[in-house]
Amino acid sequence: AMLNDICLVCLLAPVAGVAAQRQAAAAAKAVAVGGLRARFAGLPAHMFMAGNFTLEQKFLCWCQKAVLYSVIGFCSGVLGTAAVNVMSSAKTRADPERNPPLPEYNPTLMSGLAWLLYMGIGSNTRYQMVNGVERVAFNNLPVKGAKLVSYLTRITNCFTGGTVWVWWADKIHLAKPNPLYEEYKQ
Repeated sequence: AMLNDICLVCLLAPVAGVAAQRQAAAAAKAVAVGGLRARFAGLPAHMFMAGNFTLEQKFLCWCQKAVLYSVIGFCSGVLGTAAVNVMSSAKTRADPERNPPLPEYNPTLMSGLAWLLYMGIGSNTRYQMVNGVERVAFNNLPVKGAKLVSYLTRITNCFTGGTVWVWWADKIHLAKPNPLYEEYKQ
């Protein structure tokens, strides 16, 4: 989950300074070349970014981020779940009296798929909205007020994201009976 949070914040963070100039130069070069590359190079950093972007560009931005976040969600979901499952079973096998197995565990592949959907659709949409709220706040409020709005929006987003993940994992019945628990009970 921490890896997912870092990726989300870094990937939707505004680009400034030299990085923005490089991105603009790359976009101009891609537009000159044309084709699909040009369409993606000219997309906004987030759906609500200021600029003369079409509805299609904003939608493609959301889609591009959805694919990116889905890949990150799947990879970190599989790696994180596999690591937790391996460590948990190793701990239980080493000393089952002190570390009895939990009655449920998350299957690795299903967890990766759940994170894929959660990050690609839910987190992507929430972070797009966070960026939109921040844009409005920084354009219309004094700096201190805008920072407060940004802070409150991001804190609310974190709690909302955690709540939605718990709901989602429960809704798809992610947790499965742990075979080690059955061995331990016998």
